[in-house]
Amino acid sequence: MLAYVDTWNGKDYLHFVNPKNHTYYFYDFETRSIVNKILIEREGPNGIDEVWSTQAISQDTLISSTYKGLFFINDNSEIIFRALSNDSDINENHIPSFAYSGINDLKENVYQTALNPPIENENPYLFCDFNLDFRVQNPFIRYKDFWEEYTIYRQLSLQNLVEYGMYISHEPQSCRIGDKIIVSHKFSDDVAIIENQKIVNKKKLVGEHLESIDLKAYFNSYVIGERGPEFKKDRVTQYEGIFYDDNSELVYRFVLNAGESVLEDKVKGIKPVYQDSYLLVANKNLDKLGQLKVPNVLVNDNPTFIHQGRLYFLKRDQEFEDKCQFLVFELKGVE
Repeated sequence: MLAYVDTWNGKDYLHFVNPKNHTYYFYDFETRSIVNKILIEREGPNGIDEVWSTQAISQDTLISSTYKGLFFINDNSEIIFRALSNDSDINENHIPSFAYSGINDLKENVYQTALNPPIENENPYLFCDFNLDFRVQNPFIRYKDFWEEYTIYRQLSLQNLVEYGMYISHEPQSCRIGDKIIVSHKFSDDVAIIENQKIVNKKKLVGEHLESIDLKAYFNSYVIGERGPEFKKDRVTQYEGIFYDDNSELVYRFVLNAGESVLEDKVKGIKPVYQDSYLLVANKNLDKLGQLKVPNVLVNDNPTFIHQGRLYFLKRDQEFEDKCQFLVFELKGVE
């Protein structure tokens, strides 16, 4: 599960999808009461087979990102717009893979999406805009302009495809400060600020006393087992999200320090275990202010959202299909 908090018509709403029952839920954040739910069809003309990357962009519209493309769904469970990965009309810029960035619409009927790097493109874009009225795509910011090691990442992805038949790619992580975008990547120390579709600031936001990122070790950590791809070696240091808190005007970046992998059991297979995890804290100019160690009970999880100065971690083991359970921490200070 992924959960989000947005303000619509002056009220805060918690919303999330449950992939098990293909249902999207909306809760009044203050009263904790359910206000709406949308069933996502599995089959037929409005069917979507995978709903993990589904997010509400309004109280009555969902956007679902799959390997097939982007799908917009209304509150009657109908697909009202689709941008398919193999649609030459939509795909005039040769961008075959989409992943909604969750940074909300820029203006009426214009939505922004992050882009998974495709196999055949040596220097793909990070983002693009969709205008639902005219189906116009406006890509901006190349991966190589943001991330110097992207070429190495792509080469290892292609090598992994040859050896294991599995192409691994990760879309950028992003959040918004007003009209600006803050962007980072799972395997990059760099964090950049984008304004008017240009990089206006880029700095390294790195934790102290952490193992350096080892891309080769990450791609070598896979093996094809009876149930598909499995981890076989140690995990590497990686970033698991970037957030901006309006209350404190601070940027938070979550990082998992490298650790060993252990066999959890014969059914669940190998479970990655990290030494520890941290929140890196910076101001709006990306100047690092310090880092906070996350309590051990949360290691292997990453924060879901920040709201009114509190950090919400979605619990790993959920007990209900129509509710979300969180561990909530108040941010007191930076060391």
